[in-house]
Amino acid sequence: MRVGERVGIVVPSGGAPFASEPFSPAPRNVYVEWEVELLSVTREEKPSVDASVEEVLRYCERKKEEANALFARGEEENGYARALRRYEDAATALRRTIMSTARAGAKDALALAVKCHVNSATCLSKLQRHSEAILHAEAALDLDATAVKAMYRKAMALEQQGRDEEALTSLRDALELSKDRAIREAFVRVRRRMNAVHEGEREVCARMVQTDPTTEPTTRGFGERAAQLYRKRPALAGAITVAAFAAMVMYFRRSEKSASTTTATSD
Repeated sequence: MRVGERVGIVVPSGGAPFASEPFSPAPRNVYVEWEVELLSVTREEKPSVDASVEEVLRYCERKKEEANALFARGEEENGYARALRRYEDAATALRRTIMSTARAGAKDALALAVKCHVNSATCLSKLQRHSEAILHAEAALDLDATAVKAMYRKAMALEQQGRDEEALTSLRDALELSKDRAIREAFVRVRRRMNAVHEGEREVCARMVQTDPTTEPTTRGFGERAAQLYRKRPALAGAITVAAFAAMVMYFRRSEKSASTTTATSD
């Protein structure tokens, strides 16, 4: 589209970019057709590679303020996605400054970059893009290992993915540095859910090993045990039977000899 050209667009009433005055006389929940003319184009000057730290910080602070305002609008005006773009633009611009550690003001740039990454993670969680939220939270932690908000945002994204053990670890690290109520509540919630899962697993294992009351008692008589042995190991059972028979024969022969000796002595 060039300057002076006109184009027709159809948008929901109240939707971005026509949510605020003077573009809001139409009723809600209807579609409005607009004719837009491009009057001029203003190019936003991004900081160059040789820009001073102060120039980079001013640019990124402005981007962050714009993103904060868009985030406050929420989903209705696509605020989360629009805020995300500005947070990421600021983080990208700050990365070059942070890499030049010899330059004065790099510490301020690092702190601002951490905030931008954390806020990006928040936007991505609102958009249900939890894997990307984890990456931004980890990027913030790479810059500052003590960034409590980054630990919290990472834990929340992990929880949404069902990775409770990792989420609990991240929350435990955050609690070592902060006693924030939201962190404590998240830690208790995740730990209780994990305990409930473990308790359920223990109950299942207990049901698997317990004896069925409808089955026969385990105590069996000699005859039942002998019959079971014949079925399972017939060779061994046969050998035991032969040995037992031989012992009985020897016993009776000794008994007969003893009885004969006793009779001869009495005569």
